[in-house]
Amino acid sequence: MKCPHCNYSIGFFSKTMNSFEKNRVCPSCKQPIKSYLDFKTAMIWFIPIVIFNFIANTIGLSAGITGAITVGILMLVAIKLKIPQEDNKNEETNNLP
Repeated sequence: MKCPHCNYSIGFFSKTMNSFEKNRVCPSCKQPIKSYLDFKTAMIWFIPIVIFNFIANTIGLSAGITGAITVGILMLVAIKLKIPQEDNKNEETNNLP
């Protein structure tokens, strides 16, 4: 995942992403960031992941394990970072003449 402010790469398992704080900040530029689930990316990856789950179940792997793996993969590819709404409104009002 990349910071929307400075394009700094932030890992999914990093301290920033796994904190329970309401307001997260980029470790590089110290600007606020917010994570969200990108539904477009999730829908693009949905079919291949379901096919993987079906194939894994047919070769004898446990349905619970393959289900957890497929949900984990889907979350890894579909979670993105964005600028929080409050900051977007503040930037828009600051740019007005």
